[in-house]
Amino acid sequence: MCFFAEERKLSKIEFPWPQPDKPMFFYVTQGQEEIAGSGTSYLNRTEAANVEKITTRFLRCGVKPEQIGIITPYEGQRAYLVMYFSLYLSLIWAACSRAVK
Repeated sequence: MCFFAEERKLSKIEFPWPQPDKPMFFYVTQGQEEIAGSGTSYLNRTEAANVEKITTRFLRCGVKPEQIGIITPYEGQRAYLVMYFSLYLSLIWAACSRAVK
């Protein structure tokens, strides 16, 4: 996830940034990797759930979706995240929009 330095200073966002002067972080997750449906890549469901939790936290603090970037080196994980977020993100975003108003 990436924010510009000034955007991370929003008073509503409380997050333990590893390096407050750097507008990004890498989050390491322990979880079981499995072969993705394509058979040529990997996915980690625990990691996807953690990404959703962090993303939800930012959205609830008023961060806009276009201010959030998620990077993964695996096509299987990317595809799983797209599917995971398509199922849950509209519900999360609706709840966050009401909370921010």
